[in-house]
Amino acid sequence: VLAKLRVMPVQSWQYRSQDASIRHIGPTAQDFRAAFGVGESDTTITTVDADGVALAGVKALEARTSRLVAENAALRARLARTERAAMVVESLRREMAAFRAQVQALAAVRNASAPAPAQPRTAVTPASAGGARPR
Repeated sequence: VLAKLRVMPVQSWQYRSQDASIRHIGPTAQDFRAAFGVGESDTTITTVDADGVALAGVKALEARTSRLVAENAALRARLARTERAAMVVESLRREMAAFRAQVQALAAVRNASAPAPAQPRTAVTPASAGGARPR
């Protein structure tokens, strides 16, 4: 029904039997009959047919609205879960940065208090000590 209503022309028109200054707005009887196939002819739209199409349109809009409301609620719930997860991730990032800073501080303290590494010793030989060499 909604698709038919969407494409059905709505225009200003007048009855031939009325003064030219009196205008009406809506579909022509020909367009209404072509769209919905109801009524006695394509020259008049009876109120029962117009009411029936209007009520069918209202029902279709209500069904679509209900579906969109449910979809919107699901999307809002999904967004809330995503936002909560993002907050947890951000909290974990801050904790990780604090732990890294602590590890770096502990490493700096350890490196500052550790004794200097011993230099490797070289063997002293009489020749290297400036003594005489046996001949």
